[in-house]
Amino acid sequence: MAGLAVLGTVLSIASERFYFGVGNNVFHIPVVLKLFDLNQFSHDAFYQSLRDFASLVWLSLGLVATPANVFWIFFGAHVVSRLLLYLGCLICLYRLGLRTFRTLTISILALAVGRVFVGYSMIGATGMQIDYFTHTELTYPLILFSLLLAADGRHIQAFAVNGLTLDVNAFVGAWMAVVLLLVLLVEPAALRKKITQLLAGGTLQMLIALPIIVWILNTIREPGGTPFDYRTFIAYYFPKHFLIQASSVQDLVLFAMTCASGGIALWLLGSAVRPWRIAFLGFIGLFGVGAILPLVTSSRLLLNLDLLRIDGVVVLLSLLFVMRVAAPIALRKDWRVDGGVAFMILATVALGDWRLTAIGLALLAHDLNREPGSIWASPRLASFFCVALGAITVASQVGVAPAFQSQYMIAAAMCFIIGFLEGNVVLVSLAAVIAGVNFPILCAGAIAGLGLAIVWRLRSVLWLLACAVVSGVIQVVLGGGGVKAALAAALVISGMLAFLVRDRLGNMPRLAIHGRVAAVGLALFSFLLLWCAGQRANFVWIELPRDPGTAEEQSWKDAQQWARLHSPKEAVFLVPPNRQGFQLGSERNVWVDWRQGAAVMWSPSFYARWMARFPEVARLKTRSDFNAYASAHGIDYYVVERKQDTENSPRETPVYSNPAFDIYRLNSGAR
Repeated sequence: MAGLAVLGTVLSIASERFYFGVGNNVFHIPVVLKLFDLNQFSHDAFYQSLRDFASLVWLSLGLVATPANVFWIFFGAHVVSRLLLYLGCLICLYRLGLRTFRTLTISILALAVGRVFVGYSMIGATGMQIDYFTHTELTYPLILFSLLLAADGRHIQAFAVNGLTLDVNAFVGAWMAVVLLLVLLVEPAALRKKITQLLAGGTLQMLIALPIIVWILNTIREPGGTPFDYRTFIAYYFPKHFLIQASSVQDLVLFAMTCASGGIALWLLGSAVRPWRIAFLGFIGLFGVGAILPLVTSSRLLLNLDLLRIDGVVVLLSLLFVMRVAAPIALRKDWRVDGGVAFMILATVALGDWRLTAIGLALLAHDLNREPGSIWASPRLASFFCVALGAITVASQVGVAPAFQSQYMIAAAMCFIIGFLEGNVVLVSLAAVIAGVNFPILCAGAIAGLGLAIVWRLRSVLWLLACAVVSGVIQVVLGGGGVKAALAAALVISGMLAFLVRDRLGNMPRLAIHGRVAAVGLALFSFLLLWCAGQRANFVWIELPRDPGTAEEQSWKDAQQWARLHSPKEAVFLVPPNRQGFQLGSERNVWVDWRQGAAVMWSPSFYARWMARFPEVARLKTRSDFNAYASAHGIDYYVVERKQDTENSPRETPVYSNPAFDIYRLNSGAR
């Protein structure tokens, strides 16, 4: 198990690289290196506010970090965090019932090189597996360990682990405290025992989290409180973390399908996973509270719980539940037709498209529950569920530019091949849905065909072909997408034609040994994983270094280097509002930048300064605008994107230039 965790860690980090000093590291590194103690920042309100930015992660790293080793400290923490994540996932899968090496390996590979748990979550934009180290990502393994203990009835230990979670990230620990309480309350145990465990576990949790609790109390009691409307501020600064209306329809659909996938998987796993079911519903319930909360309150304390960011946890848990259901069915020795559906569920997980995963799970539930009385037993009801999920999928693509993505075509081809070999018209219909999911009209035709295939089976073949041809032609002619849509339609129609020929040649030789079909499915799925890994690696290691934006980012760092080496330590710089990290890289004061606004979340007194400066600087467009603003506010230097259409002003002196940026010093008489 440890070897698989190491494999997943290496593959995931290698496929995304590691970056240092980017994103929220502009808050973390100054805390670790105590840059707020430097003389030049003694009066800088932003850096001084970072004294209130507390997580035991950064305080602990600060004990060993120096400017010389801080990169390697962060990289090591990143590796440890990722390794703990994979260990936690493996232990969860094992305890949920995945016990074979093959099923665990497939699950880890899907997590490591697939697209399902990479980047940022769809609603709350919380980091999942990202390319730099932050303390929030370290909470995922702690969440899993707490849930494992709670599922085993070891509630006191679960609360103790959550004390560590609170120390790492307070709002994540607050979520978990509620969920652990729910799991404890629904446990079939005597009330007295529950109360004893709650008191003991809660006390231990509070003692372990005491440092962070003291910090929270200090920030809450900041003089002056919150003398502005906090809800209005977060809507202006970064609504994605807090306001559900900041998400697109497609994002909302993806999250709904994630919840549906996790829910169906838990239903298929039965009563044995009852604690996990309660926890999953608890997280979804808290997410719902987070969606409503900004409508009824502007409380900084409540809104800073960041409840929408629970979607990252929901994605991770849904992934684990789906892998637990699908992997053993796809890889079992006594292959059955439902193995093809299970393989396609694994494929959709690798694609990271929860819309397709939910449809696949609905099909699997129908295949596994044919006994009378089950809601999934009726083909008509199963068809209704799949068509309803498909209709939501189609609606999510309306208004989105059609996109041809090669990994979807590979997954569709995989599904066509397995369906062809098995003579399974439902799998062939699902292949059409996968191929057309990014083209709404083509997808609508495929969904209609899938609904017919579930009810009519082989009698629906001609109807499937008709749906494919009509929707494909309309998509190409009226729906947009051009050549990309034509290629997707061609794949769907050719697959349907091939299956029609197979169906008409009823005595066509068939692979009699089911294991061979399983081997074909495993080979195709492995190829899909390899393709996804190759796409990610190609982008990160080949395309991204060649991107003009990468050269521009290097020029930005070069400008910071010049400022650190050639400007007075007490100098103040005005920088483009869309650029970040100059203060960290240059070790010089920056008048204002966008990311500094986050300090308002833990230091409300910073609001007046940031709001007085940032909106004004955001309106600066030309070099003359920067010159006039810097002169009016007594700023020593300003940095602008390099232009060739303006002459030097007598009030300034050009001091540095590179391919992307110029730095000017304001002459003393101009300030």
